[in-house]
Amino acid sequence: MSGDHIVEQHVHGIDACNWITRGAPVQATGVGGLQVRAEPGIGEIFDHHCVQYTYPDGSYSFSECRQQPGCWSNFGHHAHGTKGIVSFEGGDAVVIQLKGSQPKRLKPGRDSHQIEWDDLLAAVVANRPYNELDWAVESTMTAILGRMATYTGKLVKWDEAVKSDLTYAPDRIAWDATPRSKANPDGVYNCAMPGITKAL
Repeated sequence: MSGDHIVEQHVHGIDACNWITRGAPVQATGVGGLQVRAEPGIGEIFDHHCVQYTYPDGSYSFSECRQQPGCWSNFGHHAHGTKGIVSFEGGDAVVIQLKGSQPKRLKPGRDSHQIEWDDLLAAVVANRPYNELDWAVESTMTAILGRMATYTGKLVKWDEAVKSDLTYAPDRIAWDATPRSKANPDGVYNCAMPGITKAL
């Protein structure tokens, strides 16, 4: 019933990429697979994804995520532009390095999750609209676009993905609904196979 961890968890990193580029990508291509966790009862989601997104202005983002025990763990973002580099990682530590100058480390500000809650509650108390739905939908669709690219091994265009009627949901939404994905008799689930799976 999940959207794979690229949609459920890594979407926050993808959201940051869209924020940096100020919009959604026009296409994606990527690689991914189920390598380490291919065991009975685990499910069919991939344990790694690596997606290249192309944005309308010709810029790119490279988005990588994995759920593989014993591997290097990092949650960070690095933007390279014509004037230099900015990096921000978990804990909101920001490092800016303009060309020809020493890196400048900014002190972490208030916790970003708390700021979101403060903004929402202030809007509720003041009875004023507070709606980030469009941004959230666009970031979620960007993650889905990346999943389509890794599952199929194809270059997937935004417009194709948005028009797709693909669903992994059961025919009806209920606790006793039959899921589309079921384990084989050995308890192993079939997963997407790049180059074979169709996702549009």
